[in-house]
Amino acid sequence: MEAYFTPEIPLHAEGTVHSVFEWAVNIMLKLPGGERMITLTDPRLPGIPDSIQLSGAPGSLNAGTPCILQEDELQAGEERYPFVRRSAEPFFLRCLGIPTEKERFFSLTEDLRTGFDHLPPVRWEYACKALCTENAVLYTGLGPGLTPSFDDACVGVMAVCRATGTPVPFRIRDLSVTTDVSARYLKLAQGGYFSAVLLRVIDALYGRADPAPSVQALAAVGATSGSDMLYGMRSALFFLL
Repeated sequence: MEAYFTPEIPLHAEGTVHSVFEWAVNIMLKLPGGERMITLTDPRLPGIPDSIQLSGAPGSLNAGTPCILQEDELQAGEERYPFVRRSAEPFFLRCLGIPTEKERFFSLTEDLRTGFDHLPPVRWEYACKALCTENAVLYTGLGPGLTPSFDDACVGVMAVCRATGTPVPFRIRDLSVTTDVSARYLKLAQGGYFSAVLLRVIDALYGRADPAPSVQALAAVGATSGSDMLYGMRSALFFLL
């Protein structure tokens, strides 16, 4: 098993199981600077930063179970998960310049069905206008889902900005207005860390892979999370470049 941790994850920390899903278990660690979430992931899930990628299903854990993170092992209740600690650098996105496959990407994402479709039309209009501006912070936590749609779109915007060397038009400082899980991904994105499935779309934007399969794979993430990220990427490519 391997763990891909950002520098914020220490060699030792204590915490509890935050939430349990079929293929993932979120663990909230208590750190000197505040709380930080890591995830035990089933091998069928795409790689994400601050995760321990297991060789099988996460096992039977319950919310509230005490956890201890050590340099090469996580103990959660009676369960022990040894791992090899790696840097999360595979998920860190640096400036790559202007995408070469932008028009192809626009074509593939033209008919996206996103979580924004569930918002009242006026709310949707104002939120979308704010997405690539400093006013995006006013809509943090908006939309359905464990990771609200607007937050997922912000992750997509930040990925494109990081890849193209474009300044991110917003800085989300108050993460208390959204869910714990969404706050985790927004924090990671602000540091330049993104999931492997999103990075494959970035690779496709630069001609390193066929765009269609990578776009389809991201669109399939969650109920609408992947589509919401694609919508954010599309907006950033259109409005910021």
